[in-house]
Amino acid sequence: MAVPWPSHNRITWIFVAFGLALRLWHYAVNHTIWYDEAVLLANILDKDYAGLLGPLNHAVAAPPIFLWGLKLLADICGDEPYCWRFVPFACSCGTLVLTVPLVRRVLSPTAAVIAVGLVAISDNHVWLGCNIKPYAGDALIATALLYYYFATQRWTAAKRSAVLALSIPPILCTSYPAAFIVGGLLLALLPFAYCERLRGLAAWATAATVALATFAGLYFGPIRNQRVEGLLNEWGPKFPNFQEPASLPWWLLETTTTVFHFCYNPVGFYLAVVAPFGIVSAWRSGRRDLVVLLTAPFALATVAAALKAYPYGFNRLMFFIAPCALLLGGLGMDAIFRYLPSKRLHIATGALLLAIGSLLPVLHVVKPWDRPDSSGMAAYIRTHRLEGDRVAADEQTYAYFFRGELLSLDAAAATVTPGGRVWVPMDFYTPEVRIAYLESKLKPGEFELIREQQFRDCCAYLFVRRR
Repeated sequence: MAVPWPSHNRITWIFVAFGLALRLWHYAVNHTIWYDEAVLLANILDKDYAGLLGPLNHAVAAPPIFLWGLKLLADICGDEPYCWRFVPFACSCGTLVLTVPLVRRVLSPTAAVIAVGLVAISDNHVWLGCNIKPYAGDALIATALLYYYFATQRWTAAKRSAVLALSIPPILCTSYPAAFIVGGLLLALLPFAYCERLRGLAAWATAATVALATFAGLYFGPIRNQRVEGLLNEWGPKFPNFQEPASLPWWLLETTTTVFHFCYNPVGFYLAVVAPFGIVSAWRSGRRDLVVLLTAPFALATVAAALKAYPYGFNRLMFFIAPCALLLGGLGMDAIFRYLPSKRLHIATGALLLAIGSLLPVLHVVKPWDRPDSSGMAAYIRTHRLEGDRVAADEQTYAYFFRGELLSLDAAAATVTPGGRVWVPMDFYTPEVRIAYLESKLKPGEFELIREQQFRDCCAYLFVRRR
């Protein structure tokens, strides 16, 4: 017997409430600021608004409106982690709430409930909601663009294209990868614009021109400024290897699967498996614009990876595609459910997925994500350092925590006077590797280690120069 829609509605909002509470918990905990956040914030605090257009220090890349928003928060609130984290927290909550009307327009009631539950509990949705990076905003903008497409289906294509044209410049300046979603929208709208002849095609062409012009302005401005060698080296493994053509089909299949898995870890693999059934079913049922809308961003991202312009695979830069992956997986579930003999099997399948998906979020309430406690270590050093103590590190994280005074280890070895003390924060590695590296920089015959203070995945060392 099918569960009536009111029960689906109640369950949906229970998931929303749970997901919001989970995000609020992590926001309130105020997790340590780690490397990726620290190097971004160092740029925010060290540069003015014009300087944030790039190039940025420490191989950082982010869209201008996102950077300017953080800079405005810095001007208003100062260096306050709760203010920094409010931006991704609000974006993550917005994505969860907006997912409800989005999936209800596309999926069956059961699949819609499962989809909302996955957004509520999926580990990376929660994690990126408390990271001071643009990825949660990317997902929110993508969700809003997809919702716009479905909410305006009764509009003329000319009107839909005109509103989209006005929205594109601020959207792309806030989220670089939103260009892939905008591309999907334009491709899905094209047949409808064609049916309206001159008026529809003119409005569509205007939107497409605005999109290309905005992207060109960004590409030859901040995007090119931010494409530094360190960033491209990091992206290298995410590009296809054309020197081995036979490996390309497997690369595409494997990396696309990992994209699904990243967005909905730990059950994203299931969505990737059922998504092709949804694509075939939607195409056969005449919902071809839906297929184009949801698959085009994957295709455009693949082309960008082939051009070595954007990394495709298991990484946070692909999180913008999460709502597309969700709807494709939901369509696949609907296609599979048609062949299951009982509605109870539909509910059991969803319950199993959500039970598995909740394991990591529950775990991370008790045990935080695996990140060095850089904030705690920096606070310890600031509390215990004496007047005249220096701080030195070769890790870029601490350019944020000790702005304007951080030395490199080589500089410390050259400038610290006899009897002078130097604090060295170090992340990751094993204690043996840390000590070996420090001894290569601060020679034992010249410096004596007088204190070690361990923190999670990091350690603060205090050296004194021998007299």
